[in-house]
Amino acid sequence: MIGMGDFFMTEKRKRYRALIVDDSAMNREILKEILKDDMEIFEACGGEEAMNMLMDRFQQLDVVLLDLMMPGVNGFEVLEFMRGKHMTDYLPVIAISVDDKEPNIERAFDLGAIDFIARPYSERTILRRVLTTVSLFSKQKTLVAEIDRQYLVGDPKVDRLTGVDLKQTFFNNVYSLLRRNEDVELMMVAADIANFKLYNNYYGWEKGDCYLQEYAKKLKGIAQQFGGYVGYMGGDDFALLVPHTPAILEIIRNLAEDGSRFEFYQPGFAPKFGIYVIERGMESAQTMYDRAERALYKIKNDYTRGVCIYEQEMSAMGGDEFQMLIDIRRGEQNREFEFFVQPICDLSTGEVVGGEALVRWIHKDKGLVVPGAFVPSLERTGFISGVDVIIWGQVCQWMRQQLDAGAPMVPISVNVSKADIYMLDVTGVLDGLMEQYQLDRKLLAVEISEEVYDGDAERLAREMTKLHRSGYRVYLDDYGKGRFNLLSMKDLEIDQLKLDMGFLELEAEGVDLAVSIPEFVIRLAKKRGITTVAEGVENTDQVDLLQKLDCDLVQGYHFYRPMPAKDFAKLISSEN
Repeated sequence: MIGMGDFFMTEKRKRYRALIVDDSAMNREILKEILKDDMEIFEACGGEEAMNMLMDRFQQLDVVLLDLMMPGVNGFEVLEFMRGKHMTDYLPVIAISVDDKEPNIERAFDLGAIDFIARPYSERTILRRVLTTVSLFSKQKTLVAEIDRQYLVGDPKVDRLTGVDLKQTFFNNVYSLLRRNEDVELMMVAADIANFKLYNNYYGWEKGDCYLQEYAKKLKGIAQQFGGYVGYMGGDDFALLVPHTPAILEIIRNLAEDGSRFEFYQPGFAPKFGIYVIERGMESAQTMYDRAERALYKIKNDYTRGVCIYEQEMSAMGGDEFQMLIDIRRGEQNREFEFFVQPICDLSTGEVVGGEALVRWIHKDKGLVVPGAFVPSLERTGFISGVDVIIWGQVCQWMRQQLDAGAPMVPISVNVSKADIYMLDVTGVLDGLMEQYQLDRKLLAVEISEEVYDGDAERLAREMTKLHRSGYRVYLDDYGKGRFNLLSMKDLEIDQLKLDMGFLELEAEGVDLAVSIPEFVIRLAKKRGITTVAEGVENTDQVDLLQKLDCDLVQGYHFYRPMPAKDFAKLISSEN
């Protein structure tokens, strides 16, 4: 008897491979039993594991059967991940769910699924639909590949601005080069420019285009010199396929480390390169580029590194963090980041005398994401800089609206991260916002964490001086968590010292000694004309301690929690 699967086999009688993604072991077992005679099965027990497997096995798979309703990373998020990596262009996804409501089905199709099967299902029906989907998709891929190789004369192959081959042309060239050079070790390079969007905003699109053209010229020079190809992937993203040699690696490192090689280079906007050394047998040029891009993401906004080579463990980076970075990029585009304000009060009167702007993420699907769930990832990867600039702009726009409405206003402080100090011209960006919104610099204060001092005291001193000379008040944040030297107060231009409550409640051998250390810090600050603020104040005992220490200002849940800007506006407008 001829098996049902034999009917759908190609002339080579290929045994197809399926990835089943479902958090239910029972559901996976049922599908395995249905498909096992006709397909080789891979399993993932959740969305995160599925994304990792797709990054490693994408080119080996023929179909994905994806449960939409899973805890943690759900099926919709997996589909969004696959679509963002162009996987759904090459790999069919059949969505499965017990919930067959039309909005869910429509959303799955919008994200790239090509079929939907509701549970419970018929064994013979699901087997036929899976095998038919795979067979038809395989034929479609063959047809599309043939069309791609036979371009119409009028089709654009080269990007007009950079003069570099467009993505599909580049991938076709990669395929041809791999076929011709089986004995040459090659590498795929993902290349871009750090913070290029900010570069365009700050220096203008015309200058940005010049930098992009100059960058493309350097990459084309490498490809021409060593026999390779360069492709334009959109935005400021390029791909480069060249032999894997020490000489080429040295050239790439020099481009990343020496900005003087570019006429239009500015500090903080350096070229970045992710490199994947190609393993023979890989079928998809897109997969090669994805791995190089994953290495690039590792250092995307790391101001200390310009080149990163892909390692196997990077495939695990990522399910959570890699997806978060993708979500953050999307969140920036969709304006999901906004600022809340936590009031700062005079300790003696309780009057609100200022506020600190704090980032909040209003995710389109998850709602309000707590800072602890995304800020550490932002800081670790350097993506914090892009979000910081968004928040700075929102604060300035809001203050302008308040002033135009004749509403009361108090100084608002914005946070400047360690990554910002290294990657941006902080003063320049803030000056641009002040001019754009016609604001008095006295309304905007800058908070710089003590951790910046731990890393580079000289750089911190230069940045504080520059900010001061431009008219901004400068606060040293999180004092007591790092190794800031009290004697350095005389060298740094600080207007306000924000003291961590943990430091103020410092325990020692006795109560008197415990009080004397923070008391000494506050007295020294006052002697140098520096205002002191206690952060994290949560109860009356802490308030009593702060009054005893003669602290000036307070901030914390005991007084006010962070609140939306509109609520803060009402608070400072209130007679109370």
